[in-house]
Amino acid sequence: MHGFLPLVLAVAAFAVAAPGQSLTLHAQTDPAVHGSFHILQHATQDAFYLASSPAFSGVQTLTRWRPAEGFTILGVTPIANYFDSACEGGGFVWFGGDGGVWRAPSSGVGLTLWSTSWPSTFSGPATDVSFGGGATWFQSGGRLGSVNAATGAVIDHGAPLGATVARVAADGGAVCCLAAYPSGAWGAFRYEPAFGVFSLLTWFVPNAIAGPARPVLDGGELAFLAQGAWPGGALHGLVRLDAAGGNLHEMTALPEAFSFLRGFRAAGGGAYDWIAQDFPMQFVARRTAAGISALTPPPCLLEPTGFFPLCDVVAHFPQGGVVRLLAAPAGADGFVVATYDPAPVAAATAVVTSGCAFPGAPTLTSTTPALGAWAGLTVAGAPSTFGYLVGGAPPSFPLSLGGCAVLVDLNGATLLPFLTNGAGVWTGAVATPPDVLIFYGLKFRWQAATFAAGLALTDAVEWTFGG
Repeated sequence: MHGFLPLVLAVAAFAVAAPGQSLTLHAQTDPAVHGSFHILQHATQDAFYLASSPAFSGVQTLTRWRPAEGFTILGVTPIANYFDSACEGGGFVWFGGDGGVWRAPSSGVGLTLWSTSWPSTFSGPATDVSFGGGATWFQSGGRLGSVNAATGAVIDHGAPLGATVARVAADGGAVCCLAAYPSGAWGAFRYEPAFGVFSLLTWFVPNAIAGPARPVLDGGELAFLAQGAWPGGALHGLVRLDAAGGNLHEMTALPEAFSFLRGFRAAGGGAYDWIAQDFPMQFVARRTAAGISALTPPPCLLEPTGFFPLCDVVAHFPQGGVVRLLAAPAGADGFVVATYDPAPVAAATAVVTSGCAFPGAPTLTSTTPALGAWAGLTVAGAPSTFGYLVGGAPPSFPLSLGGCAVLVDLNGATLLPFLTNGAGVWTGAVATPPDVLIFYGLKFRWQAATFAAGLALTDAVEWTFGG
C-alpha cells in the first residue's frame, strides 16, 4: 500500500461522517445526575458501564446504558470507592474495584460488596473482572483471583512463576491471563483451575509501557492487541491464539502510525473490533474472516446540531450490528451515546484514454474496489512479456513517452512488476488503503507499461473513492 502514500501529503483530514456512513444520537446524560465520569472496562457486553459523580455530591453512581433500556442506575456508593471494570454473568453485573468484587442484579438497583473476604496477598483493588465457570475472575496486586458467584468466597490463585498478572479473560470454564516479567517480556497463559497450574501459551516483548490491551477469550480463542517484539519478528496489531495449546491462529500487522490501540471487543464468529488512534484522528477497525475492513473515522458529536473532530470517543462493539460510541467532548456537560455504522466506502472506476492509440495495444482493466479491501487488475494483449504497473495520482501536466501518453504522475509513483502468459494476460490484486479520513474523495490511477515490441502503455484505470 506504499503506493498510496504520496497522496497523503495533498489532503487535509476532517473527522466527519462520509456519505454511506451514519450516526444516530440515542441519549444524553443529565449532568446533575452523572457529573464527571469514567468508563469501566468491559469485554463483550452490549452495554456501557460508567462510574460517575455529580459535583460536590460525595457519592459515586454506577450506571449502565443499553439500547433497549437507556440509562439504568445500578447502585450508589461513597465517592472514595474506585471502580475499574465491569462484566456480566449469572444474572448479575460484576464490578471490580476497591475492597474487592461488587455485584448488582442485571435487572436493576441493588449494588453490594460480594467478596466475603480480601486476602492480604491482594495489595490493590480488583481489576479486569471477567465472568466464567460460575466465578468472577480478576487480578489484584499482580495475582489472579476469583470470587464464587454463589457464595462470595475469594480464592487467591497466585501468578506464573516470576511474573505478575496484569490482564485477565474468562469464558465458560476457560481462564487466561497476560502476565509481565521484570525483564520487560510478557507471557500469555492459560490457567487450569482444577490443578492450580499456569500454562504458557506464548511470549512477547511490548514496546508500550502500559503493555497490551485487555484480552478477549471467546470460543476457545484468546485474542489481544499488542505492540513490540514477537518470537517470529515485529508485533504491532491483532494476535489470536488457541487458548488450549497456544497455536498461533493469526498475527495481523497494523500500520505503525496507529500507536494507540484500544476499545478491543469480540464480535462473535471470529470477528473482532477495536479503535486505532493517532491523535487527533481515531479509526474504527473490524476484523472478520474476510480480513480487516476499512479503518473508518468515528465522528464526534459535540451537540445535536453539529459534528466536531476533536473529542474523546470510547467505542463499544455489540455482538454483530453497528458500532456504539460514547462521546465525551471537552468543555461539554455530560456525555452522549450514539451508534455509528462504518459502511465501507466503494470506489467509482473509469477508463482514461489514450495510452497508446494504435490497434492491438495492450489493455488494463480492474474490478470495483472498496477502501480497505482487495481489488483485481488484469493486463491483456501483450503475450509473454514483462511489464510494470504504475500507480499514482493523475499527472499535473501532459507527458509522452515513445508516442504514448503517460496518464499517471510519475513523481512518487508505485511500480509493480508483472509477467504475462502466452495468451498475453496477467491478473493480480492490490490492497486499497483503509484510511477514509485521508483518501475519501481522491482519485488514483493505474497504468500498465509493456515491452513486447518496444514500449507500449495501456489506457489508465482511475479509481475515485467515495466522491
